Amino acid sequence: LKFREEIIEGVGVRYKGNTSYQRVNGEKKSVNISIDSTLEGADLEGYDTLNFNNAAGDQTLLKEALYFNAMKKYAACPGAGFVQLNINGENWGVYSNAQQQDSPLIKQYFGSNNGDRWKSPSGSGSGAGAGGPGGGGRPPGGGRPPGGGGGGWSSGDKALLYLGDNPSTYENLYELKKQNSDDPWANLIHATDVLNNTPAGEFKTKVNEVLAVDSWLWFLVLENVFTDDDSYWHKGCDYMIYYEPESGRIFPIEHDGNEAFTSRDARLNPFEHDTNTNRPVINKLLSVPDFRQRYIAHMRTVLENDFNPETL
Repeated sequence: LKFREEIIEGVGVRYKGNTSYQRVNGEKKSVNISIDSTLEGADLEGYDTLNFNNAAGDQTLLKEALYFNAMKKYAACPGAGFVQLNINGENWGVYSNAQQQDSPLIKQYFGSNNGDRWKSPSGSGSGAGAGGPGGGGRPPGGGRPPGGGGGGWSSGDKALLYLGDNPSTYENLYELKKQNSDDPWANLIHATDVLNNTPAGEFKTKVNEVLAVDSWLWFLVLENVFTDDDSYWHKGCDYMIYYEPESGRIFPIEHDGNEAFTSRDARLNPFEHDTNTNRPVINKLLSVPDFRQRYIAHMRTVLENDFNPETL
């Protein structure tokens, strides 16, 4: 790999992406580069992984960078920019350069990387469970929702619904990206239990003990304002979560950004899914008047400071 005048030997290169790989005609696929593939500790200006995205479905190439660089001011989110990629001396054009969601990103926002980290994937989780047919949310009395693994985007099975106390249920849905504790699933299950099952009179106090409420409010605001289809509000998946052991709380981390600025959602309801029990973070947090007011204030801030023609 040659970057400006620096040359790094033995990097690893592979294609990456799901829809950006499958649905793109031609050879311009998204590319992942592992700087430390053969030399442990190698990095490029402090980064050991590079993600060059082909911005599938985005003829402007601007969506991901504009969205990420607004989101990262308010919640944990990769940075983004642009690169011109040359392969064997041939110019393959401009790519969106998105920061990897890895240890350097976690340390950037949290000061350490001592917690567990999950991805709520659009496919199956880290266990053996396969995506089943479309299912609903939590059945009466708790337990596994119908539909097997995936549940479909109308479901809340990867949206922090409480699905009982069996860790294997969550292992089949969420992908554990980094384990730093002896029992990471217990922390995730406890947070979902408090979020979904705490009586209304105790909820405001209790939920603050397991969720970083303000970070989640900012996260939900940015996803809504930038009409991100790869989002918690739309899919109930395609986001990441980090358990911070120092505070005992779970934080959101933005994941995909290439489906922001979705034109069909231009008139999206600012309170989308606030009555949908399959989106408990939205439904439960916005049911608290103080949290709802703070959400509105955050939305006003984003509109004034970020989501306007002059700034963009």
